[in-house]
Amino acid sequence: MKKIKAVPKICLIGLGFIFTFLGIVGFVVPLMPGFVFILLASFCFSRSSERFHEWLLNNPMFGELLRQYLAGKGIPETAKKKAIAVIWLSFAISAFVAANVMVTLGLVVFGVVLSVYLMRLPSYSKAVKTSS
Repeated sequence: MKKIKAVPKICLIGLGFIFTFLGIVGFVVPLMPGFVFILLASFCFSRSSERFHEWLLNNPMFGELLRQYLAGKGIPETAKKKAIAVIWLSFAISAFVAANVMVTLGLVVFGVVLSVYLMRLPSYSKAVKTSS
């Protein structure tokens, strides 16, 4: 019985590391959504490994951003603007390459949904630090 429970835990840890790697790549590669993968990694680690989840939350590259998001404070205003710009730029390029009306329509609908979601998220200023 313990092996059955261990398999999903190992799978979640493995997925967490894959998503973490993709998230780090996404923070470096301009058109790749890094934070989405970090959120997925956080989900996987929160259900499989307290140690790895804490490591993710305290990571100097994206830990602060993740903690603020998970605390319900949203994302920085600049990150929100960049994300919306990258979404529309990448969707426009994809629509041009696909040259298909249905694909273009799907991208426009998905782009609007993502943009509305991002605009509705709370924002905070990265420059302002509150002392605890």
